[in-house]
Amino acid sequence: MEGLGTKQWNVPYVSAEAGKCLLEYKYAGNDASLLYIYLWSPMAEYVASCLPPWIAPNVITLFALFIRFVTDCIVAYYAWTLQGYIPPYACYLYALGYFSYITLDNVDGKQARRTGNSSPLGLLFDHGADALNCVLFTMTVTSLFQTGKNWQLIAFFVCVTMGFYTATLEEYYCGRLDLGVVNAVSDGCVLMYAIGIVSAVFGCGVWTAVKFHGYTLVEILIGVFVVLAIVAILQNYYNIYKCSPRFWNVVTNSAIFFLVMGTFTFHLTMTSLSNFYIRPMVLMYGCMSCKLLLHMMLAHISAQTFNPFRFPVLFVCFIFIGYFLAPGQYRLKEEYVFWPVFVYSMGTYVRTLVRVATEVKHALGINVFIVKPTSAEPAATAVKERADNLDHAKSK
Repeated sequence: MEGLGTKQWNVPYVSAEAGKCLLEYKYAGNDASLLYIYLWSPMAEYVASCLPPWIAPNVITLFALFIRFVTDCIVAYYAWTLQGYIPPYACYLYALGYFSYITLDNVDGKQARRTGNSSPLGLLFDHGADALNCVLFTMTVTSLFQTGKNWQLIAFFVCVTMGFYTATLEEYYCGRLDLGVVNAVSDGCVLMYAIGIVSAVFGCGVWTAVKFHGYTLVEILIGVFVVLAIVAILQNYYNIYKCSPRFWNVVTNSAIFFLVMGTFTFHLTMTSLSNFYIRPMVLMYGCMSCKLLLHMMLAHISAQTFNPFRFPVLFVCFIFIGYFLAPGQYRLKEEYVFWPVFVYSMGTYVRTLVRVATEVKHALGINVFIVKPTSAEPAATAVKERADNLDHAKSK
């Protein structure tokens, strides 16, 4: 695997041994949320039953992410700096887009099992989309909250990405991920819908205008969110501690992610750039955290050792740490440093996505966006046989 100091840029991410482990991988996990059991799961089952069997699960995942991207772009058009007037229709579209994403995120798994196309690649694709969604909805929710560049943005972004990272870390070490009766995925999404609807009905200014005991609504909500996130993160680490005999490795595998979040906080605090750069900055550090998550999930499904020491991630962090620690007279203009590093970070993230997807699909012998030809044939044959038997019985 690509690691720190690796000169062989074309070293495969999936070795021959890892490819064999991919073929043997079986997903293990459970969602005990009552909302999931009695609402989201039955709804997804119904939607999946309405879809033709030739629609690949990964197409559903990509379409769901596309919906989120479009609705987030509409909000970004009005509030690029995470501040500014956002018309009600954009808020409604955000809520509808997020609802569609969560629904389709459940549908893709149902469609995979219904058509016999469940695979480690689908799991990797689904987790990758969820990780990127965390970055996108962070920017949109903070736009609705009108946070701009302040501690609320930092707290929300760090808690969202860290919560997803530690949950994935638990899945890597424990071999499964069990979501509780109340969890951020199935229950927290209701709050995300509500934020969009409230913003549409009362205007985005309501979050900073309404106060309780001197604190604005946004301060209260983010404060509660931070507390709940800390509880969930500590629960993840406790579960890992019970599963892993070498907890020191867990600390090491978390250190680089903490470095990314710490650099983001340091950068946002020290930057002299205008608020125009906030979104690209969040996207840059968000994609670096997504890159770490992608490598971790690949290590999990292929039974490899997770290596968090990735040159692109460390390069992005140390470039900006070095820039702000250097004496002022030796610095270039910050935008001259920011844009090349931003383009590099986006390029290396996309490159990793393409290479991992390509290597995993070759190892499994499947297509990314096309269902296996045999998956629909048994079902069609069974239907035909049942019809033939019925006709035969009627003829008697």
